[in-house]
Amino acid sequence: MAVLNERAPEHVERIAFVGTPCQISGLRAIQKFPWARRETLAHKVVLAIGLFCTRSFDPKKLIPMVAGEGVNLGKVKKIDIREGKLVAAGESGEELMKKPVKDFHTASLKGCDECADFASLGADMVVGNIGSEPGTSTVLIRTDAGMEAWVKAAGAFEDAPIDDLSAVKRLALRNLDRAKKNLQREYDPEGSMWVSYTEHLEDYEGTEREAAPPPPFRSHHYTVAC
Repeated sequence: MAVLNERAPEHVERIAFVGTPCQISGLRAIQKFPWARRETLAHKVVLAIGLFCTRSFDPKKLIPMVAGEGVNLGKVKKIDIREGKLVAAGESGEELMKKPVKDFHTASLKGCDECADFASLGADMVVGNIGSEPGTSTVLIRTDAGMEAWVKAAGAFEDAPIDDLSAVKRLALRNLDRAKKNLQREYDPEGSMWVSYTEHLEDYEGTEREAAPPPPFRSHHYTVAC
């Protein structure tokens, strides 16, 4: 949301937001939070496009590791995950590096091990390269807003139905199993969207994810939602 606040012109009234599952969850949390007569840029988002995601990486940790593999960072156009491999690609799509993604586990964000949402359950539509042929994307439509956008885009690209979503389902279950093993509290998909500072502290006190003490002037906000 910080990027949205930074880049979205104030006069824009309709925004399409693209993000990972955790970013989509953050967007929905802001949209649903009972703000006191205050509208945020999040409320101008009319289409949320989620991405398939098994984990995200900290660029400050990942980039040095990629460079350590002998890759010329100046030639890297894109870093992607394909079939369990971390791929660094050049301007023309050529593979500059292809290594098992597990080799870069230490560069991933800590919260990813507790994330059960592989397929952006809160998005209007989801896009990713799982379950589709190379050079194409799998698209899942989740809401009326997603379907409306899809219909409006008809003719802008070639499309075809997907008969086999087993790969998507397999990775979704893998994320779920990993989350259940790593969560410090009971997994509850129907639980509250907000976790209070006190609740978070009870579950994570003494761990590397222990909640930071709230500043005095924000203590009430931390107690209500963290």
